Amino acid sequence: MLKDILNQGKDLLIGSAVIPFVNGILKPIGKMSSLKIDSSAKLLHMTLELDGEASPVQLAVQYSIISPTLLTVRVASSSRPWISTLVNEMIPEQSRQIPVPEMVTKALS
Repeated sequence: MLKDILNQGKDLLIGSAVIPFVNGILKPIGKMSSLKIDSSAKLLHMTLELDGEASPVQLAVQYSIISPTLLTVRVASSSRPWISTLVNEMIPEQSRQIPVPEMVTKALS
């Protein structure tokens, strides 16, 4: 129980720190307005405000850690069905692997 509480606190802290970093990457197309990390379930829930979209895009990503510097997107679900279809059915799994610094995989474990 204490481990779960500490894990939730860690996830909340990391989520709030990651948003400004992600927004730097997304700046040309929009921004991330919220991020919830559940490292126990290996899930990311985010809200994206993207240029050209009338309302925010909800995105949930189930990930796995392949190596200390590599994540893979297992499944994505979105409030925009085309995003879910694109990620889950059209992008090959090996192309859903994302190189990240080792500190990212440690934080998401």
